[in-house]
Amino acid sequence: MSKEREILEGLYDLNDKEVFVNLFNHYMKMKEIKGEMVLILNLLDDVYAGDKDKKDFLRSKILDHYNSLPRDTLDFLGEMKEILKEE
Repeated sequence: MSKEREILEGLYDLNDKEVFVNLFNHYMKMKEIKGEMVLILNLLDDVYAGDKDKKDFLRSKILDHYNSLPRDTLDFLGEMKEILKEE
């Protein structure tokens, strides 16, 4: 069994479906950002080769991820705090 599956099953076994759904959604967002790294690295190669149009696209991808990630994580932590306070 993979470490990912083991951890997700362990969270599911906590019998708190709302916590599980929030943790799972946050984890999937992190995986999505990681998955875009190949795209970003390819864009970096294109920019290095002199493609000016790709430079703006690369900048927007980097800024989108690095600006939204702390904000999304803070929102996630706030949601988790409220859920846990209710219990």
